[in-house]
Amino acid sequence: MIATHRFARCAFAALLAGSLWGCDSGLGELKEPRLILEVGLATDVPDPKNPTWLDIYVAYDGECVDLAPATAEVNGIDIPELEPGGMKSDLGAKHCEIKQFRSYSGLPSVDGAVSVRVSDGETTFEAEFAGICDKRTLAVRSPAGPLKGGDEVELEWLPASDVFEAIAVLLVSADGRWDAGLDGDAVRQEGNRVFFTMPEVPVEAAGKLSLELNTTRGGFLSGFLAKASKCEGASACFAGCWNAAPEPIEVIAN
Repeated sequence: MIATHRFARCAFAALLAGSLWGCDSGLGELKEPRLILEVGLATDVPDPKNPTWLDIYVAYDGECVDLAPATAEVNGIDIPELEPGGMKSDLGAKHCEIKQFRSYSGLPSVDGAVSVRVSDGETTFEAEFAGICDKRTLAVRSPAGPLKGGDEVELEWLPASDVFEAIAVLLVSADGRWDAGLDGDAVRQEGNRVFFTMPEVPVEAAGKLSLELNTTRGGFLSGFLAKASKCEGASACFAGCWNAAPEPIEVIAN
């Protein structure tokens, strides 16, 4: 009903202008809308109490539509709209931009509870998160002892509720003179568990190795998305925090 009222007002205004073109879509008309918050922390001293930037996105399924203006807030602080969303033309090539809000100054703390709100005046998306910038952890769950060539290695990412896609495992010797990268079918994933077969390590590189897991999630910088503890209005709500992905871990290889 709300969307019908919005369209009626839009159509009436457009009729006065002599055309029905330019009637933007509201949030309530989107198919499977998703509310996504992404936070950036400083690279030298990451501090969730003082983020360096905030982005909010509204993604959706189906055909690309031009979206009506909307407002956004994080913990009650206004985040200005950067991209209204819709079909764009760049050097003759058309592409669809999702709605985006961004701010670099006057940002709220994202330490602890975080609330996000996006509204076009008729439809509102709201989400609540906790600990989105807590450092994620990675650990070897098996085998228990030193790794050797041919071992089936199981890694565990925590918290288990995070959403991510494992794309590569990088192993580097302590002196940096030997490394091995595994990707594609060599890296397998089941939920928050990642599996790969340990490559042969030359004798001169045996001992302490650095193991790094590279991940992605829909092109977002964070490499992972945390699920909201509360999500209303949208079909799903997520948050990512750049610099919160797991650090490389130390393993022992024979």
